[in-house]
Amino acid sequence: MNTFIRYFIKTLFFLFIFTSAGGVNAESGDSSTGSIVIPMESNLVISQDGKKLGLFSTMDLIDSIEIKITETQGSIQLLEGVMQQTNEKVTALDISYKSWKNTLSSLKSTQTQSGVIDLNLINKLPESLQVMTQDLVSQLELEFQAAEITNLEDVFRIEERITESYELKNNELEILLETQEMKMKNLLQSLEIFQDELILQQKLLRELYKNQGNNLAQLLLILAIIFLFSHSTRWIIHSRTKLSDDKKNVLAGAVRWITNSAFVTVIAVFFFSELLNFLPFVAILGTAIGFALRDIISSFIAWFLIGHKDSVYKLGDVIEVEGDNVFGRVFKISPVVTTIQELGLSGPSGMYKTFPNKAVFEKSIKNISKINGWIYITIDIILDKTSSITLSKKILLESMQHVLQDDKYSSPADSRAPFKRYGITEDHMHPEIFLDIKPQGIFLRGKVFVYWPERHGVRSDIVELFFECSQKEKSVVIKQLEIG
Repeated sequence: MNTFIRYFIKTLFFLFIFTSAGGVNAESGDSSTGSIVIPMESNLVISQDGKKLGLFSTMDLIDSIEIKITETQGSIQLLEGVMQQTNEKVTALDISYKSWKNTLSSLKSTQTQSGVIDLNLINKLPESLQVMTQDLVSQLELEFQAAEITNLEDVFRIEERITESYELKNNELEILLETQEMKMKNLLQSLEIFQDELILQQKLLRELYKNQGNNLAQLLLILAIIFLFSHSTRWIIHSRTKLSDDKKNVLAGAVRWITNSAFVTVIAVFFFSELLNFLPFVAILGTAIGFALRDIISSFIAWFLIGHKDSVYKLGDVIEVEGDNVFGRVFKISPVVTTIQELGLSGPSGMYKTFPNKAVFEKSIKNISKINGWIYITIDIILDKTSSITLSKKILLESMQHVLQDDKYSSPADSRAPFKRYGITEDHMHPEIFLDIKPQGIFLRGKVFVYWPERHGVRSDIVELFFECSQKEKSVVIKQLEIG
């Protein structure tokens, strides 16, 4: 239960991490105070490289669209105020110009009727031009103050200049108004694009939520399978295997590491599907590392196959590795190499040798201690061709039987070794003799089943007894004697 709670907390932790990571990419647009932001076209994208955006990317995009809509609406409101001010200026300019024209008409009418210019009307002319630019008003006031208007021609001269100024100012305001109307049109188009984009992304988001719900169910199922696999495998390792405690702990740790890696990988791929693009590179890298460490990996795997009762060898066994000149008693078995105490004909040599555990896959290993230390030894004798074969066989057989009956040596009948498991019957335990004729002479081989620690004594006694008995017989001539 504690392990389940730990996995549950770990899942919540990764969900929090990846959820937080998904929201940090949202960016908001900047707008300076007093300026009008006019987006000419939408630069938002629905997909990248033809691929649909993920859940968090879509949420970020929706937030960005909403920010753009808010900014555009603010720009529209600001531009509406500016356009209203421009229209008010145009209206005021028209009113001022018409007022000025009316005053001028009255001035002309008075002068025509009486022949005298009305000074009060002349003083009203600058007042009717207050909506024009300040520079223009100041200039006109100076002209009225400096000029001596004595006749109607002076008034016409000023009228011509005022009309030119009015037309210039009016054209300027019309151009400004057209520009503002164009900007308003662009803003409305952009707002429409953003709103359509928002509707589309909200629809996609609803679909993503639906798909994400299905994917989340699959994720939880996969995580549950990983959890059950991890705990069932470790339970089997600790309860159903015959490995040593060290190997059980190492193997259980490896399973835990693999399942935790799978746990993290599944969650990462669930939230960031782009990680799938890196899987081929990870596979290539893993293959390269595996190839470089293949010997170590092979030796590590072999470590689990050795060291227990039914394995190739275990601690204390006497083994011989074919082709490596390795013969001795197993002293230590580590995850990568095996250390042996070297043995010779007269016992331990005092030297220690190591060889990689992977040798169990690549080479033939003889385990002399497999049958509780019982082995076959051979005694090879080459006789002269003139020797009596029958007498030689009799002497060798009697010598082997006599030595094996000595009480100082162990008997297979008294041993509890599993002989039957390895196909060794009682008949196979008796001494045997084999004969062959070779160019060197008569090849005589004796085969004896002995206890391994006693092999040197048994062999020495048999050779000694055979040599003594053969010397008494002239028909038995020894040319060479070999032991194995």
